[in-house]
This record gives sequence, C-alpha cells and structure tokens, in this order.
Amino acid sequence: MRRGFTLLELMIVISIIVVVGGFVWMGLLNIGSSQELKNVTLVAANILRDAQQRSTVQQDGYYWGVQFENVDGRDKFTLFRTTTRSADSIEEVVLTTMKPTVELVKPVKSSSPQKVIFNQITGQLISTSCPSSDFFEEVEIGVVNKEEDKSQIKIFCNGRVEFQK
Repeated sequence: MRRGFTLLELMIVISIIVVVGGFVWMGLLNIGSSQELKNVTLVAANILRDAQQRSTVQQDGYYWGVQFENVDGRDKFTLFRTTTRSADSIEEVVLTTMKPTVELVKPVKSSSPQKVIFNQITGQLISTSCPSSDFFEEVEIGVVNKEEDKSQIKIFCNGRVEFQK
C-alpha cells in the first residue's frame, strides 16, 4: 500500500493552481483599471460642475474653467480661474494628475491643452460654436492599452455636463 503523493502528482496540482491564480490576478487587474476609469470620470465631471458653479456666482470676480492636458507620462486636468473670456493667462487652483492606468484620449497628445470656460452669471460654455444648442465640447478618458474601455464627458453650450461610460 502506497502512502503520499508522487512528485509528478504534486507538480500537476501546483501547475493547475498557478494557472488558475494567473487568471484570477488578470481579472482583478481589469476590475481595478475599470474602477479607476469611473473614478477619474466622476472627479473630472465634478470639477467641471464646480467651475461652472464658481463662474455662475462670479466667485472672486473671475471666469472659471477646467484645462485638460494630455502630456507624456501622466495626464492631468486643472481647475483654473482667469480674468478674461479667452483665458490667455490662467491661475491654477486645483491640479488633478491621473493615475498611470488611465489616460486622456481626447484631447490628443499632439494638440494644445483643451480649456473649458464657463460664462459668468449664466454658467454657459464659452465657445465660438455655441450658437447651436446641440454643440458640445468633449473629453474622452480611457484605460491605457484598452481602446474599447473609455468614457466620455460632454459639456453642452447651456453648461450641462454629462458623462457616460
């Protein structure tokens, strides 16, 4: 009568455990990056709404907006204030740097930073294309190396901010 396991049986069991563990680990990484995408999208939408509210009440007499910057390394968005509608010079108020697992898809890396500025009192988007009520500025955020996993934030002319995954 034989007691115990052979070395071959132990190696097979350990191999199965390693393979199953690898699949579990990959699944957890995907869940983490998808959750980070949701978090960053919510933060960006809330900062846009905050900028709109600050412009509406004319906090400190400034125009308020958010600048989205797609830079090599870690992308960022900034709550800023400015004295002019064109935002030629801005004063950063809150800087948010995105984690390396998510990136700005739009604006693209080669373009200049995208500035979203809100009008004082009305809270409407300041844009040359805003006579059309259907027009909107768009920001896209995605998971690095996953083109299908992205979210969109739309800022309409009337100041409404919507986001969807």
